Amino acid sequence: MARTVLVAMIEFEDHKSLFGKKNDEAIGNFKHALELAKNAMDTYQCTEPVRVFVAPEYYFTKKKNCEEWNGGYSFTVESHEKKGKRDIYASLREMSGDPKYAGILFIPGTIPYAVVNDRYDIDYYNVCPVFYNGKMIARHYKRENDRSQSINAFCTKRNIKGVVSKNYVFQFTVDDLDFGIEICRDHHFGTLKSSLLKERVNVHILISDDMTPSFAAIATKEDGGLFLYCDAQKFNDRGKQKRADGCRNGLFQVGYDPHKGIAEFDYEKCGFVTRIDSIGNGKPHVSLYAQEINPSLHGG
Repeated sequence: MARTVLVAMIEFEDHKSLFGKKNDEAIGNFKHALELAKNAMDTYQCTEPVRVFVAPEYYFTKKKNCEEWNGGYSFTVESHEKKGKRDIYASLREMSGDPKYAGILFIPGTIPYAVVNDRYDIDYYNVCPVFYNGKMIARHYKRENDRSQSINAFCTKRNIKGVVSKNYVFQFTVDDLDFGIEICRDHHFGTLKSSLLKERVNVHILISDDMTPSFAAIATKEDGGLFLYCDAQKFNDRGKQKRADGCRNGLFQVGYDPHKGIAEFDYEKCGFVTRIDSIGNGKPHVSLYAQEINPSLHGG
């Protein structure tokens, strides 16, 4: 029997100006968005849905600095101290444990942070905590360095050649569905797919800040799965992988092409249901997506 997955997604119109809120403001925006998301999910007509609330990479960044460069732009992000990360954890755990949000899987974007190690060098991390019913069920650390987070320290600190990777969790199970998660540049290297070896997941989650999905890196099961794509740069003129309206995000039913030997999906069939614009002026909005996990799109 097919199951419905509902995804409420925080999206930005202009990622260059809307990152870098103080912790209390970022948490406040997140909580407001969560309330709107819950209301939208509650009004969607389906039986026993799997509900997910997701934000893009760097949602909880301390500050994002963008500079025009060669006809485009580049950006760096400033990291939290470890205490700042723990404060965000505590706020998210409290929200997730509120009975009115029971049964909602939190994928709250990432928290970039830095710690001074025993050599008095700085180690940089980019982590996505995963919460469900008041418990942190996973902490997924980004593996590959995009040099956005730590470009200045890389210039001054020795023995720092990439964002330091801690033990990271790629896979977890909620409501009898297997989820797998990747953060931005990791997807380019197919880290989720390679970590699973021959196993696959029901829902492949990619949270990012300017990363184009690769069909070859999708790790959903061959008999049907979903690809959840939440990018901070919802609208981006670069690349062909987007819908006719210019948006790239969505919740996509994945099929499997046996001739090519890779997964694939149709960008126009993104599962979009509605958009909620009432978070406030100068803040992100929430969009609701819905899809059933069906048998393969090829002859299913």
